[in-house]
Amino acid sequence: MIAPGESIAVVGAGVAGITAAHLLQERYTVTLLERADRLGGHTNTITIPDGPDQGARVDTGFIVLNDTNYPLFHRLLERLECRWRWSDMSFSYESATGDWSYAGTGFNGLFAQRRNLFRPAYYRFLKEIIRFCRASLSDLEQGSLGNRTMQEYLDALGCSERVRRRYIYPMAAAIWSAPQQDVAGFPAATLLHFWRNHGLLSTQNRPRWQTVCGGSSTYVEAFRKQFTGT
Repeated sequence: MIAPGESIAVVGAGVAGITAAHLLQERYTVTLLERADRLGGHTNTITIPDGPDQGARVDTGFIVLNDTNYPLFHRLLERLECRWRWSDMSFSYESATGDWSYAGTGFNGLFAQRRNLFRPAYYRFLKEIIRFCRASLSDLEQGSLGNRTMQEYLDALGCSERVRRRYIYPMAAAIWSAPQQDVAGFPAATLLHFWRNHGLLSTQNRPRWQTVCGGSSTYVEAFRKQFTGT
């Protein structure tokens, strides 16, 4: 048992380490250890240096949060006196050849290419996405995913290459900032748990997304200013 006032080390300065160090400094002398030359883990905010958007801050790592899945992070923002604002969050896709594009923003998004109104293959595409989402929810509920990769799971479902390449893989790649070709090897249970928890396997009860004002690095900077350890 560490007595108040004694020294304690926190290893890693991502969001978990920052939160731990911030809270522990109230009772202990904290040393925060980080291998990288910066704090914040995958939090990364870039300031645009020139052009019409000069000075704008753009997040390239941690981008959004919501009330449902980030209650403790909300409390950290409050403690650090960092504000958040509502954010639009949507997904769109366009093939390299431009022959297939859509967005998940209602009728005009789904049918951004009006020819898709008369395209049977597009309706089969949408129907298969619905089937994939329902199957994923059912298999998550039953705990039947095991240790399968996404490719193994999609093979078992008989999921078409069209849905993989034009929906599942690009959306997962966008969320995790990963190459599309790597998504096939992701653990299916991990990926689909995340999608379910964030409302991505349903069209109902989706969370409203928020973003940290001034960029997510704002909370890292606020922590740095308030941190009394080393």
